[in-house]
Amino acid sequence: MAIDPNSLPRDAETLRKIVVDLAEQLDRSVAEQNKYQSLLRELLEAQRNRKSEQLSKEQLKLFEELWKARQPEEASEASRRRDGRRGETARSAR
Repeated sequence: MAIDPNSLPRDAETLRKIVVDLAEQLDRSVAEQNKYQSLLRELLEAQRNRKSEQLSKEQLKLFEELWKARQPEEASEASRRRDGRRGETARSAR
C-alpha cells in the first residue's frame, strides 16, 4: 500500500500515535499468524503420523470454516482502521 507523504499529518504526536497503532496491529497479526502456523503444523503432523490421535473429518472441516471466516473479518477490520486513520489525518491537518 503506497502512502502519499503529503497526506500525513505534520504533528509529531499524531504521527507517533499512528506508528504505535501500526506496530500493535503488526504484533497482533504476527501472533495470529504464528497461532495458525502452529495449528497447521499440528494438523499436518496428525495427518502424517498414523499412530497418534487422528483428527476427524469434522475437526478438519471446523478448522477450515474458522480459517475462512477469519479472512473476511480481517479485511473489514483493516478497512475500518484505514477509514478511521483517514479521518484522524484530515482532522490533524486542519
